Amino acid sequence: MNTPSRTPGISRIDQPAKHNHGFFVRIQRGRKMHSAFFSDKAHGSRAKALAAAQQHYQKLLARLGPPKQRRMPRRWWAEIRRRKGSSGIVGVQKQIIWCDGKVRKYWRATWSPEPYVVARESFSVRKYGFRRARRLAIRARRAGLRSMQPAASGSESRPPGAGRQRGGRKGILQINLEREFFGLIAAGTLRIEYRDRTPYWKKRLEGRHYDVIRFCNGCTRQAPEMLVEFRGLRRYGKGRNAYYAIRLGRILQIQRWKP
Repeated sequence: MNTPSRTPGISRIDQPAKHNHGFFVRIQRGRKMHSAFFSDKAHGSRAKALAAAQQHYQKLLARLGPPKQRRMPRRWWAEIRRRKGSSGIVGVQKQIIWCDGKVRKYWRATWSPEPYVVARESFSVRKYGFRRARRLAIRARRAGLRSMQPAASGSESRPPGAGRQRGGRKGILQINLEREFFGLIAAGTLRIEYRDRTPYWKKRLEGRHYDVIRFCNGCTRQAPEMLVEFRGLRRYGKGRNAYYAIRLGRILQIQRWKP
């Protein structure tokens, strides 16, 4: 789990499975990201690692100067490389999915056609072949970038997923479901969707406003999809037994679903 540090530009990284504990320093200037990692083990303790990270951060600030306060186009931000992808193209990644005991490989393109909306398109390696699936994903990504709409005035500074936006845009919560539960919701039998109160779901649900929930049964572009009215969120339990109850309203749309 990653938790933010009280120091701007420095985040705490704790990954027990990878034996990875330390502080991550990151500053962006223009199209370039300046980053460094300071592990607890290498510096002798958590406190010493934090001190080294803070010292490095101050050196970067002195060398790079304060950020320029200007608004950049959404497409400009979308083309900044933030991490090393397996394709060499920002927004195009290779996916490996286990389904019914079988391995399925895809190339997936991701882009944002309008503020706070994420679009994805996947291409099967089995259907198109490895190289052609990759080319199709890159082509879909570039076409998506060309279709990106500019943000409304004053909306660039708002965080993604902040719920209802200016201009009447709807906040959409996306949830992937297994076929059994997807069918129960589609039939009107299941009216509440439960989720454990983990840091992941806390970040996605608390302090945000949604109008619609998009349920998907799969990750391919032909996967069944359903739009359901969001009626509210309730919290139950404490500690490890805590969970969320997402209240579902009327079904607005169902696509590609065969009961």
